[in-house]
Order: sequence, then C-alpha cells, then structure tokens
Amino acid sequence: MLWWIAAALAAPLTLTEVLDAVDERVPELAAADAKLREAEGKALASRGAFDPKASGYGVAVTGPYDRDTLWLGLGGETALGPTWTAGWAVGSGDFPSYDDGETYAGGEWQVGLELPLLDGLVWSEARTARDVALAKADRADAELAAKRVAARFGAGSAWAKWVAAGQKRDVDADLLDLALRRDAGLRREVEEGTRAPVTLIDNQRIVLERSDQLAASEAAVVVAARKLGLYLRAPDGSPAPPPSDRLPEAWPAPRPMPDPELDVATVAARPDLRALDAAIDAARRERSRARNAVLPDLDVVLGAAVPVAGSEAELKGGVKLSSPVLLRKERGSLAAADAALDGLTQVRRGTLDAAHAALAAARAEHDAAEQRVALATEAAERAQELLILERRRFELGDADLFALWQREEVVGKARKAAIEAELALRSAELAVEAALGRSELPSG
Repeated sequence: MLWWIAAALAAPLTLTEVLDAVDERVPELAAADAKLREAEGKALASRGAFDPKASGYGVAVTGPYDRDTLWLGLGGETALGPTWTAGWAVGSGDFPSYDDGETYAGGEWQVGLELPLLDGLVWSEARTARDVALAKADRADAELAAKRVAARFGAGSAWAKWVAAGQKRDVDADLLDLALRRDAGLRREVEEGTRAPVTLIDNQRIVLERSDQLAASEAAVVVAARKLGLYLRAPDGSPAPPPSDRLPEAWPAPRPMPDPELDVATVAARPDLRALDAAIDAARRERSRARNAVLPDLDVVLGAAVPVAGSEAELKGGVKLSSPVLLRKERGSLAAADAALDGLTQVRRGTLDAAHAALAAARAEHDAAEQRVALATEAAERAQELLILERRRFELGDADLFALWQREEVVGKARKAAIEAELALRSAELAVEAALGRSELPSG
C-alpha cells in the first residue's frame, strides 16, 4: 500500500521506470532465469564425470585356497577418453594360478591406463555430454537475453500506447469542454431570443455524443494501464496499473537511430541467433560423437605394479577389441544427428533473414513515422487556426453550429492523428532496437 501511495504521488511515469520494473519483476524473465540456473547446474553435474573417484574393496576367500585381498585407490576418466587408476593392493594366503591377486607382504602400488584408439578417443560419451550441457547453458543464457529484449519491447509498446490513450482522452475532454462552455452561452442567447432553440438542442446532442466518446476514451486508458501493469509490477510481483495522474503530458524527445552501417554485425549478435548458435554447437558435438561411435572399440590397456618393499616392478599390456556387427544403433544415431544439425542450420538461416527483414521494415516505418509526425502536427495547427476563425464567424452569426461542430471535429481528428503519428514513431524506435536484439530501449 505504501508503494502504491508513493507511486501515485510520484512524477510522471517514464519508460525507464517501466523497464527497470521489467528486469526486476516480470515472471517470464524470472522463469527464464530459473531455466538458466537449471542448465548451469546440469553443466556442473556433467563435469562430475571427470572427477576422480576413490574406491576400495576387500575379499576374503575360504576353501582349498584361503586368501585375502584388499585394494584402495583412485580412478577416473579424462576429457580425451583415456581412463586411469592408481592405488595400493595387498594379497595374502594361498592363491591358485588363475588368481593374480597375490602380492608381496607389504603390498604393491598399482597404476593402470586404458587408452581408446578409435571409439571413445577425444569424443567420449562423457565429454560429449559435458560439452552439450555447456552449450545448453549458453543457449539458456542467450534465451534469457532474448526474452529480456521481447519483454522490454512489450513494456515499451504498452507504455507508449498508454501515453497515447491518455492524450486521446485529453482531446475528447477538450472537445466536451468546448461544447459545455458553449451550452451556457447558447442558453442565455435562447432566453434573450437572439438564438433559435434548435441550436441549443443541437449543442446538447453534441454534449451527449462527446460525453459518450470521453467515457470510451477513459475506458481505453484503463485498459492500456492494465496492460502496462503487467510490466510495471509492485514489489511483491503483482500487476500494478499506473494511475492516470502519472500520465506524461508530452512525449520524450525522439531518439537518434543506430548507425545502419553496423546493422549486419549487430543483427548477427542478436540473442536469439546466439541461442541457435549454441544449439548448433551442441548438435555438432553430438554428431561428432555419433561419427566416433561407428568405429570399433579398440583399447590399449597398460598397467604397472611396484612392490612397496622396492622389488622389481611388474608391467602389463594388452589390447581389447569389440564392435557391433550390424551397427544399426550407431548408424541410426549418426543419421539423426546429421538431420538435427541440418535442421538447426536452416532455422538459423531463416531467423537471420527474418531479422534483417524486420529491421528493414522497422527502419522504413521509422522514416515514415517521422514524416507523419511533422505533417500531422502541422495539419493539427492549421485545423486549430481554422477553428478559431470559424468560432468568430459563429459568434458574429455568419456561421451555424453545424459548421462550427465540423471544425471542432476536424481539430479532434487532427490532434488524434498527430498522437497516432507520435505513437507510430515511438513504436518504430522500439521495433528497430528489438530487431537489432538490443535490450537497452529508448527511455524517457
């Protein structure tokens, strides 16, 4: 409640204030931020695949060969594919020839390395999962930026429409005031017999029509405020439609347009394109993994054991080979990865083309709106001059109420046309910034 009272007593609502509220309290941005934090959490979890893991085991066997074995150590997978182990092992008792767990009395240090030569080298499943998770986090960050651009564009548009609705309401209020002030004079003239009663009745009709129009304009301001309230939110996050007394009396100065020579580079850095670039990066890594998975599993296994007592070390080496016979899973995964990458590439191309088209259209609309503002403003001034002349003729009895009413209506339409032109100009400014992918929109 205190916040609402403070807002009601504050200065006219500026676009900057609206945009600040967008960044702080709009649910869509909060949801996108949560999605980003989720993606970052998954990216961190994917790095855990390369964390060293401590392990150990102990085995006691009774029977013809009573023996005990114990192993403690660390192991893990590297980002390039090889896996490693290092630890201490001890085995005591009677060991059959097929069990190599026997060690010297003090145990032995053991190290091992398994090196993939084909499938799993560089593009292991763990590394691919990590890289894809990191790319998804980049995509979520870009999508948050894209939603911020969209939200700030929506907020700016809602603010401009609210301001325009308020100014149109003022026009209708001025027209009604003209008819009401004229009504008193006409009543006096009718009573004095210098004006026909039909003129008073006609003016009363005008009062009723303009009262109806003002009521509609008041409702339009309320509707526009409600829509703006979805962006201008209270500290608790609830929509906060601004009161009418915070309507600015005039539009802020037009904002200079960005340099067109920078359009190509700026559009290429749009957040929605960055999001697609991150998705394409993830798809490329998945395709690289799919290509790698078609190769056979050929691993070189190396190991060494050094007795704690310092005796001669034992070295081991071997090769492991395996491969699916038909490779249907691997070939299908590769085909799917190729198709996914091709699809994303085409989506990016279409998005880039649409962005350039939207920017060109926004710039054209801005140029046209600038001309409209100048022409509509001058037309409104001329209409006001004609109204002054017509009012003098009416007061002198050289013109009837119908002619004066027409002049007043022309002034009202001309003023509203000037307001629409200003609204088109502000909307075009916002559209240019949004097409460039900027979240720093014009403010006033």
